[in-house]
Amino acid sequence: MRHPCRVLDDPLLVAGALAGTVLDGREVRVLSSGVAPSPVLVVDCGADEVLAAWASARQAVDRTARWPVVVTDWNGGGSNDLFSRFSYGSGDQSPLAVCRRAETVDLESELAALEAAADAWRCGGWDDWLRSQLERTAANFGRAPALDEVKLALGIDPGQCTLERWLFEWELAAEANGASPPAPYARHLDWFVPEGQPCAVVLLPTIHGWQAPAWLAFFGAEGEGRRERLVAVMRTWDERWGAELVAHWGTMLEFVVARPPTTVAEAFPVAVAHDLLARSTLRPAGLSVRDHARALVNRTSWFLHDRP
Repeated sequence: MRHPCRVLDDPLLVAGALAGTVLDGREVRVLSSGVAPSPVLVVDCGADEVLAAWASARQAVDRTARWPVVVTDWNGGGSNDLFSRFSYGSGDQSPLAVCRRAETVDLESELAALEAAADAWRCGGWDDWLRSQLERTAANFGRAPALDEVKLALGIDPGQCTLERWLFEWELAAEANGASPPAPYARHLDWFVPEGQPCAVVLLPTIHGWQAPAWLAFFGAEGEGRRERLVAVMRTWDERWGAELVAHWGTMLEFVVARPPTTVAEAFPVAVAHDLLARSTLRPAGLSVRDHARALVNRTSWFLHDRP
């Protein structure tokens, strides 16, 4: 894809770049963001044309130098929420500064720290959690390791992430020995459609979709350094899987994925990252990370959800 030398800031020029697409003839407006020297632009679209409208603006990035993200208006015109800097940490929170800091993020260390924190967190009895996970494995594969076997291998209380990884390896071995894998459950990845809600394509002044969190507020990235971490991890998803941000639904992010994982072994690290970065993606549905990994195999769309 060709890239222009500069971002198009003139709404009329951007509208011209969208001629001949689904967005042809629609007014392109300046949206007050208060966070960047170059303005954010916006053009309305219908809830029934989200992907078509996004694809039209995506194809024009080589002419506009603006990445499209579809949003819905949760609060009756509250762009302040969309671009809020509240609870995002101290110091310079401008998009350019966030993107510069994101380049220095050590993702391996960051994700390892998130796993350690998840292992340390406790909610209710550990044995109850362990038994529920063994029951899930037994339901999926017809059998499961014994409770004592797990405790002997991992200790009395190893933590949720450690257990997920161990059970995943056990399940892979069961498959290798002839056990049939469960049918993927994926309803948690396609449940949201903005029916009856006003939508718009926000045109951010960047050619990289993975830089969008430097402009757009997301609950899963609140806190010191978390916005930079999300930018960094989205860059790796783009480079490895061709995962591009399509929509920002308030507490939800939607991606299209050009080169999705083709095996559950490839998908498992992605599923772990999804769970660590957006805890509402699978927990409310009562799913394990292993379930989520199976749902991601060959899936060309991802849906991340994180809320209070």
